[in-house]
Parts: sequence; C-alpha cells; structure tokens
Amino acid sequence: MKELQTLTYKGANVRTVQIDGETWWVLKDVCDLLELSSPHKVAERLDEDERNQIPVMDSMGREQSTAIVNDLYVAVPHTAMKIFYVRK
Repeated sequence: MKELQTLTYKGANVRTVQIDGETWWVLKDVCDLLELSSPHKVAERLDEDERNQIPVMDSMGREQSTAIVNDLYVAVPHTAMKIFYVRK
C-alpha cells in the first residue's frame, strides 16, 4: 500500500501519493475542493491514463479503494471541463 501525503489547500486536506515519481491526487479530495458530490461520475469522464485506483485504509482500519488522478496541473482543468458536462 502506498503512503499518502496530506496537503492543506484553502483549509481543506488534499491527499496525494507518489507513483513512479509522479504525484497523484485523491479524486474525492479534489472534488470536495470543487464542491462536487460525485467523484465516481467525474472519474468516468477521465481518460484511463488520467485516473487510477489505489487501496487506502478508512477510519475504521478497513482497506478501501479510492480513485486518484495524475498531474494536477493537467487533471484539474481537464476534470473541471468534464465536471461541467456531468453537472448538466
């Protein structure tokens, strides 16, 4: 299991993970920042090379799978375009 790093942006925690030297961002945290309630719908709109799944431990110590996106500078604007489509 990869070790998550937590960053704080505008008072919100955003989890990241390093994979092969690249930073990947937990999609739920990115969606929370953008005030979106359906990360799974956002993930469906992303290309396969822009998203992935990793195991994380939940607050009860259970292993869960969570979606991640790579390269925030590319993924967030690209995600935002796709988010507008999801919101319609």
